Amino acid sequence: MVGKPHGVRGEVRIVAPAGDLAWWKSLSTVSLLRKDGTEFPVELASARSAGETILVSFKGYESRSAVETLRRAAILVPSEKLPSLPDGVYYHSDILGLSVETEDGVVLGRVEEIIETGANDVYVVRDGGRETLVPAIRQVIVLVEPERGRMVIRPMPGLLSEES
Repeated sequence: MVGKPHGVRGEVRIVAPAGDLAWWKSLSTVSLLRKDGTEFPVELASARSAGETILVSFKGYESRSAVETLRRAAILVPSEKLPSLPDGVYYHSDILGLSVETEDGVVLGRVEEIIETGANDVYVVRDGGRETLVPAIRQVIVLVEPERGRMVIRPMPGLLSEES
């Protein structure tokens, strides 16, 4: 995800699990997807390390105000170009759409959104009008099976409302 602007020359912080600078530098073009569904390609101009984050600039977006328009856009990279992740770590695209159920087999809905909190992600699971916020922590997430389209959770006390 495109994060907040850094400085005045059009750099942005990249919010993504792929923190490998060499990988970011190997990319020439990515697509960005805005919340409104608009998708468009952008060329990467530069990538550099800044502590534990990556700062990236895009051709044609050379100012802080220009890159501000890209903030919170999803970065789309063809799956064959994605670096492999360690066991138990997943890309957002692997998680979105999964059916979520408890260990007891109660289906809660599907992961429709992922909120990045800084400490851990939170999966927004919806089923009709019901919404459940599931923290992406080991104490709660029991099993993730993207190939089977499901996630099994162990709800912490108070996680589920009485009607769930």
